[in-house]
Amino acid sequence: MTTAPGELDELCYLTAQSMTSLVTSEHFKIIKKLGEGSYGKVMLAVHKKRGTAMALKFFPRRSTSVQAFLREYNLSLSFCTHPSLTRALGIFFSTPGHYVFAQQAGLYGDLYNVIVSEEGVVSEECTQRVMSQLSGAVSHLHSLGFVHRDIKPENVFLCDRACRWVKLGDFGLARPQGTQVRAVWYNSPFCVPEVENAKRIIEAEEEDEVEDIWMSVEPCLDSWALGILIFCLLTG
Repeated sequence: MTTAPGELDELCYLTAQSMTSLVTSEHFKIIKKLGEGSYGKVMLAVHKKRGTAMALKFFPRRSTSVQAFLREYNLSLSFCTHPSLTRALGIFFSTPGHYVFAQQAGLYGDLYNVIVSEEGVVSEECTQRVMSQLSGAVSHLHSLGFVHRDIKPENVFLCDRACRWVKLGDFGLARPQGTQVRAVWYNSPFCVPEVENAKRIIEAEEEDEVEDIWMSVEPCLDSWALGILIFCLLTG
């Protein structure tokens, strides 16, 4: 039987043949910006014919490969079937400056805004509710052979103000389990201990002609991030 990562590669090949070019304003009414990051930006939009609210995720063509764009789109569309995973809506296209796909919109912000709000520490009951949903979502991804690799408050979107329904999103760094990736250290509690050697290289200023450090993508990377997320929720 074909594995999910193998099926994802096949889907990327097939959808690359059917990518269309559209003028965004002819088909969507842009309402507001929902988020922005190194990947690009996410805009809340309404489909002009359907009247459906959705999030449009824009990836700059100058810094995004077609393969990376289609990998995230197809992973979200075909494999994120758990209710606490953000799912693509089957709409993807290109413009002169961007690759774009539509996904479910989190209309109430993200978990980061909850943690840093003036209300203070999130209650244990709310934390249990959020982590139960996220644990199920991550377990679903792991059962298919994928590791998210970017679990953090900014990537957990709210479907209501009380966190009764949350969705994990942003699958740009998701990779099949066992994939070898370059270890990159960054100053964040979500950065896993496995990249400590990469930190030592930076501190020693030995970047010139130093071989990259590689690490295996494993489910424990997501387990670490979930543990840090619990701590953030309970301590603010």
